[in-house]
Amino acid sequence: MTDPQSDIAADHAVQRQNDGPPAPTPAATNGDAPTPSDVVADTIEDASASQRLDNMLDQFEEALAAGHIKQARTLSHRLRHDRRADGATSIPRHMQRRLVAGERKLRELRGWQRWSTRRARRELITTVEQLIDTDLHPSAIAEQIRVARHTWKSWDQAGDPANKPLWHRFDNACTRAYERPKRHFEAQTEARRRNLEAKQALCAELETLYEQTDWKHPPWREVDKSLRQMRAQWRKPDPVEHKYRKRLQQRFDAISEKFEDHLQRERRRDRKRREGIIERAQQWKESSDTESALHGIKQLQRDWSPTVLATRKEEDRLWQKFRGACDDVFKQRDQQQQALKRSLSDSENTLQDICRQLDNLASVTADNLIAAQRDLGRLTDQWQQITEVPPAAAKRLGKQYRAACHRATLAIEQAQRECNRRQLEQLRGKAALCAELEFALLTTALSAGELAAINQRWQQFELLDAEAEATIARRFDLANRAAAREPTAERTLHEELQSNLDDKNALCLQLEILAEIDSPSEFAKDRMAFQVQRLAAAMGARQTHAENSDDATAFDQLTQQYWLRGAVPSAQFAALDARFEHARQAGYAKLFPDST
Repeated sequence: MTDPQSDIAADHAVQRQNDGPPAPTPAATNGDAPTPSDVVADTIEDASASQRLDNMLDQFEEALAAGHIKQARTLSHRLRHDRRADGATSIPRHMQRRLVAGERKLRELRGWQRWSTRRARRELITTVEQLIDTDLHPSAIAEQIRVARHTWKSWDQAGDPANKPLWHRFDNACTRAYERPKRHFEAQTEARRRNLEAKQALCAELETLYEQTDWKHPPWREVDKSLRQMRAQWRKPDPVEHKYRKRLQQRFDAISEKFEDHLQRERRRDRKRREGIIERAQQWKESSDTESALHGIKQLQRDWSPTVLATRKEEDRLWQKFRGACDDVFKQRDQQQQALKRSLSDSENTLQDICRQLDNLASVTADNLIAAQRDLGRLTDQWQQITEVPPAAAKRLGKQYRAACHRATLAIEQAQRECNRRQLEQLRGKAALCAELEFALLTTALSAGELAAINQRWQQFELLDAEAEATIARRFDLANRAAAREPTAERTLHEELQSNLDDKNALCLQLEILAEIDSPSEFAKDRMAFQVQRLAAAMGARQTHAENSDDATAFDQLTQQYWLRGAVPSAQFAALDARFEHARQAGYAKLFPDST
């Protein structure tokens, strides 16, 4: 490390060009120190003024000792030029000597200050230049640049301005280092703009829903569900510019309040209805006819579903009261069943219980289908494991068991069909949305607002089973990425067009065979070849899962496969879709006459 005094002497020429006159070395002259002829040794007549000057000199010397250069310069100026304000005509010699010595010390300190500031500036420039290629977060980089500029400015304001070349180097480094934070902040601004458009679209959608709702005969459950979904979407942490937040929130709150005016009236009416259900359930609890009470409670449970949900606290309160009344009736039934079981042998009681559980499975719905299928298998296994049954009850229970199994099987099959229909309808909607997006990508350009609207509609669909949901989600994601001009997605989308077209034509061919309608003439040979192959596979007992099932199941599976396939060339889109829809309608008319 070099000696600062040597550096000062070596930088003398540079200081003359860059920072003004060089800092004085210990051997330097007194510069502008007054000569004895400049000092007028008059006495100060006013003792109080002399005391103030003496105090000011003390402060001046203390500031020098503490290294407070700016304060010392101010005090020196006041001592030199403002003494008349204190009533003094001159400064006594002993004070003059203290002032001259102090100013010599001040010049020396200022020279050291310039020396250290120059090096601090160079170090600061080096630090900023290192920010150009750093991995720090853009916000941290921007903050460091802000602090660096503030530090540089504070040095200038301290009376030690930098020369122009050094300043240009510093400013250029700051500008280059700020490029990445600038892009980052611009991306944040763009994201806020997209969020603003999405929230504006959400408000517009909510306003449209309000205008299109027939409030004389509104579908309460659908309206309440839509409003809850939109509120959940609104609460997502998607920031917008601060200046738009209040106006957007006011717009959303205003239309929400319009909905609430209607929903609150229906909520009060529905609460009274359910309180009436609770009262009837409590009346059934007092009934001695357990079978009638069970039938009545089950009917009340089916009637319980609210039209408009209340607050969570209110819903919990109503449900606990209703559930308590229902549980009391079921406890009575359980007590009677326990008394009955005690009067029968263990095997007979177990078989009776199996039949009862099978009877309960007859009320299966699509919501508890999986549990019902599992219970049917479990109950069947339990029945087969019981071999010792009282002879008097065996025939009766066997007949009862077969009838209960038949009813449960029919109910489960019906629930399975309903579940399949529901899944297919959801898949149909998602596939239509995918096709809309894909066709738009292949024929026109999508705006950011249109793409956001399509994604908003996608969120309104329910989830499918895991495999189907994953496949259709990949299709939608590919189209979304292609809409965002992702090169890989665009290339994949176009590369799959022909294979998707071939697959969908093959699926249409199989649907036409199942629906027993003619295929287009250009596919006659393909149809003949497929039918021959299908016959050979059947003879060799090598059918696929779809072919080994009944025609209705196979038809549903083919329909699902068609909707899961991706985009096709836009030129064939309309014709292929019309062909598929014709085959699907014909198949449904033939295989599902009750649903058409």
